[in-house]
Amino acid sequence: DRRGPMSGTDALRAAVALGLLLIDQPADVPWLYVLLTIQVVAGAVFNPAKSAALPNITTPRELLTANALMSATWSTMLAVGAALGGFAVEALGTEAVFWIDSATYVVSAAFIFGTTIPQDTEPAATSLLRSAVREITDGWRHLRAHPRIGRFAFAKATWAISGGALVYMLALLGDRVAPSALAAGIGVLFMARGIGTGVGPVVVRALFTDRHQWPTVIGGAVSLCGLCYAGVALVPWGSSLPLLVAICALVVLGHAASGGNWVLSTVILQKRTVDRYRGRVFSTEWLLVMSAESLSIFVGSALLELNWLTLEAAILAFAITQIASGLAWLAIVVPREQRDDRAEAAQTDGPSDLRQPADTTA
Repeated sequence: DRRGPMSGTDALRAAVALGLLLIDQPADVPWLYVLLTIQVVAGAVFNPAKSAALPNITTPRELLTANALMSATWSTMLAVGAALGGFAVEALGTEAVFWIDSATYVVSAAFIFGTTIPQDTEPAATSLLRSAVREITDGWRHLRAHPRIGRFAFAKATWAISGGALVYMLALLGDRVAPSALAAGIGVLFMARGIGTGVGPVVVRALFTDRHQWPTVIGGAVSLCGLCYAGVALVPWGSSLPLLVAICALVVLGHAASGGNWVLSTVILQKRTVDRYRGRVFSTEWLLVMSAESLSIFVGSALLELNWLTLEAAILAFAITQIASGLAWLAIVVPREQRDDRAEAAQTDGPSDLRQPADTTA
């Protein structure tokens, strides 16, 4: 039942946000990692369930619009929340912001709990461990059995290989652009990120109506995001307003591209995966995304901590890696998609690129 895990994890995250108020001494830092781990695990339950549930409450024709709308509202809240959060810390202090954060999770849990989500469910396993092992193995088997699903489970991870470190370094960049108001500087940069991820899906939806173009658009979006961050690394950093505007413009464009990648790959997976396997597919996809993102952040932070690279050089290095990742997607995935399109068109009266695979488990 996708509604239960979503509302339950929101309630858990509300408690974790308040738990962070107890971290106020250096000796408490280990507990900070525990709470953040719980927060990430809760997100790893919530996000796949959310992606899997959306096709249950929309028609196929509404799915792209629904995903674009969800991305736009998420991004708007990220932009508004990041900006207001930064200024709220400056004005109200950290504790007030954590109370506000906790309250937003409670509101979300209440809305989701009142939602009806019709779905094709299976009986729950008798043990949590057995259920987890079954879900993981079934998800991987389904991806291997359906390559047209499996390859798009790697679309977001292709971005995250470098994107994780780049977003992490975006926070560090806040100190360079606003050294006298660190929280506000970070808030403005993440506001730019939110604006980009909101605008990107809307633009992509309007420009690329032919779904056979989407694999190419996804690879191009990954490389475009890398190009924009390369521009961020090459712009002279300083606290002047024109430089800040230039950096924010590049961040908006880069994350508009990544937002397009996110929505298009999500819609493809939603359309190609039957309901009973959709949650497992999105859980596996999330595993890939978080693994790539975590490794990216770890490597980026280590390079900076060891003083092997300056912040400028690190952003440029990961930006170049992201450009290469997008080009690799174009070279590997796009030709296979085109080949499968031709094979499918030859077997039917016309191409049906996003046809769902038959559920042979009945």
